[in-house]
Amino acid sequence: MKDYIYKLPTLATPVPGEDLLLYLSASKATISAVMMVEREEKQIPIYFISRTLKGSEERYMPLEKLTLPLVIASRRLRRYFQAHKITLLTDQPLQKARTATKGQLLADFLAEVPEEEENELLKWKSLEEEEKKKEDEVVWKLFTDGASSEEGSGAGITLISPEGVELTYVIRLDFENTNNTAEYEALLAGLRLARKMRARHVEANTDSQLVVKQYHGEYQTKDSSMAQYVNRVKKLAKTFKTFKLEYIPRGRNRKSDALSKLASVAFDHLAREVKVEVLTSPSITMEEVATVDNDEETWMTLIIRFLKDGKLPEGDWAARKMRVKALQYELIDRELYRRSYLGPSLKCVDNEEAKYVVREINEGICGMHSGPRTVVAKAMNAGFYWPRMYETASEDVKKCDNCQVHAPMTHRHKHPMIPVSTSWPFHKWAIDIIGPFPKGLGGVKYVVVAIDYFTKWIEARPLEKITGEQMK
Repeated sequence: MKDYIYKLPTLATPVPGEDLLLYLSASKATISAVMMVEREEKQIPIYFISRTLKGSEERYMPLEKLTLPLVIASRRLRRYFQAHKITLLTDQPLQKARTATKGQLLADFLAEVPEEEENELLKWKSLEEEEKKKEDEVVWKLFTDGASSEEGSGAGITLISPEGVELTYVIRLDFENTNNTAEYEALLAGLRLARKMRARHVEANTDSQLVVKQYHGEYQTKDSSMAQYVNRVKKLAKTFKTFKLEYIPRGRNRKSDALSKLASVAFDHLAREVKVEVLTSPSITMEEVATVDNDEETWMTLIIRFLKDGKLPEGDWAARKMRVKALQYELIDRELYRRSYLGPSLKCVDNEEAKYVVREINEGICGMHSGPRTVVAKAMNAGFYWPRMYETASEDVKKCDNCQVHAPMTHRHKHPMIPVSTSWPFHKWAIDIIGPFPKGLGGVKYVVVAIDYFTKWIEARPLEKITGEQMK
């Protein structure tokens, strides 16, 4: 096998439209990947990767070790992954069986996989499956309580993980509500928190008998707002694999009860100990509003179509430009974000939203009516992006009345001034000739005018003819 590998041909260059093969292999301490192309019933290598695992990488599960060379290859060979169809082949059990062994032998040799490690790989795989089963069966416990008084409203949440780790959460409700609505808001916030923690089995506990009875259908919901709260809770409950809501006495829910009462009065001192959030609007819609979908295409439409469905615009040049441009963007929860080199991803907004962001930064409550460069820097620090940011900010600043009124005034002349210096009076004169005029006494018809630069003294003399002798 070593002789065969020694005589391997040089690395080939893929041709557009060819299907590529990617072989993966992993051992306890090394990983490798080989990309090949099949031509004339022969497999020719294109690129290979081989590296040693370091630090925490040595403790990866077998499947994670096998995925690591795929991740590295996709980053180094991003253009190949975008322009070609790649078939993944490995000796590990996957959904698609391996159909060729030539490239796999090369990957195995680079990874130096000994045969005695196969049993260990199977053990790790079985342990991984057992851990996944245990994670699917664990139960998260949720304790919620809401409080409302004349001074304000608040909610306290305690989420306990299967390992016994308690997560405390305090919410300040900055809108009018009653004790019942505060209890529902606390329960909904707790369910949202459990969903963020990716819990699949949840046991919720609350000291509000009304909430529990209305959820189970034992009490009627005559109020429309209560009916919306019940439907909202049931909708969130369906997102979990199993959900159970039980009533507990207030004595067994003291921690959440204390947090809700403290949040309803003042919660500034709680920010150092627990996570604090302020809700400015209820979780339900008080009025039925008909939503209108905006189907107008923006600068983000083509990028979203390519990232979501792989659709390219017409024309080779436009398609190539879109592939290169899409590398700078990503979709997160169906929202388009622009990748950032030194910070978090920036949310992309359309032209109308961009104008609103600029107005809020420049003319809002904390606006300082600064220049376009400062407005653009603040918008990017706030996490927003759109094309032609500087031009949009400049146009908005020019339309702002306060920016024009309070702008710094320049006292420079429109045209540069030309200084005229004289040493003493009557040292330098400016002479001009006026005429001809109708003849006067003595036949004169011209006028010679001389002006001193220093004193502005004027001398004038009528002449009959303009000659050199007379001008002296």
